[in-house]
Amino acid sequence: MNKNITKAFHPGFYLKEYLEELQMTQDEFAKRLGISGKQLSLILNETASITADIAYKLSRLMNTSVEMWLNLQTKYDAYCIEIKNQKELLEEKKIFKMIDSKFLIDLNIINKNDKIDEAISKLRKASPISSLNLYKQPDIYCSYRSVKEKDEQNLQHIVCKNVWVSLATTIAKNEKVSDFNEEKLLSIIPTLRNMTTKDPEMFYPKMKKLLNDCGVAFVLLPNLKNSYINGVVKWIDDKKVMMALNTRGAYNDIFWFSFFHELKHVLQKAKRKIILSDVIDTVLEYEADLFAANTLIPQNQWEQLKEFDLHSIVNFSKEINIHPGIVVGRLQKEKKIKYSHFNHLKEKYNIIVENVF
Repeated sequence: MNKNITKAFHPGFYLKEYLEELQMTQDEFAKRLGISGKQLSLILNETASITADIAYKLSRLMNTSVEMWLNLQTKYDAYCIEIKNQKELLEEKKIFKMIDSKFLIDLNIINKNDKIDEAISKLRKASPISSLNLYKQPDIYCSYRSVKEKDEQNLQHIVCKNVWVSLATTIAKNEKVSDFNEEKLLSIIPTLRNMTTKDPEMFYPKMKKLLNDCGVAFVLLPNLKNSYINGVVKWIDDKKVMMALNTRGAYNDIFWFSFFHELKHVLQKAKRKIILSDVIDTVLEYEADLFAANTLIPQNQWEQLKEFDLHSIVNFSKEINIHPGIVVGRLQKEKKIKYSHFNHLKEKYNIIVENVF
């Protein structure tokens, strides 16, 4: 606690002394003042404030100024707020220490040399949020898709998820996009799918513009340690939806599956529905997984792949115009090959996220 805080006393403290000097009972004083005995008792016990009306009555009864009583109340209120702020800050520091500062530095939210009080203030402003303690509340910002179901019970994971989602939401709200157009969004899916064979520096700007033109604010954020988020979909309003992806790992098979998984959540238009991986809405999640798998490699084409050697995988990917790493990822997921096989065919993206803070 900051020892420099100036102690202030509740006006009831001074009133109590005055009554003792007058040797007057509370009931008698309340009657002379024109308020109820209960109301006076609350003031003397420092659980009720001096209102402007009571300050006026006190000034007339005790031959003082109205301002004197109001100033006493204001100083006491300010003292209580400062005490509360100090306690709150101590708790916020505990929350802040759960967050990997490198993530915040990379996004230019804080500086490396910031003191913790200043860093906390900057994070509050970027979110924006009144207190970092609110990050302890599950789903304060929106539903999220997590890759580790059991971690939701861990406070640090809840905090980091909320930090990631809050910052993604802030970015999305500031992006200028067209009104949401489902028909237009459906029409660009083949174009988006064909981008799997391109490099990120080629496809990312085009992808972002295409989605923005459909009313989708597409946000890419780096990984925040302990957040375990792949993607988030949140409707900003009826005409704008955020679709945010984590660049964690950034292997192309994971990136593109997550991309189309979240795109399906956009198309589901579950604007008021909570979608969590650890409280799974099995229908929405199943639909999203199926959509992602079939958009990347339609089932009728997938069934044509009979051999799982290097030559067959590469030729198959060329035939259907998909990156071979995505084929490898699906084979591994379906346990048709080991997770250690053909990983050299996968591509690890290095997507540079624009600095928006």
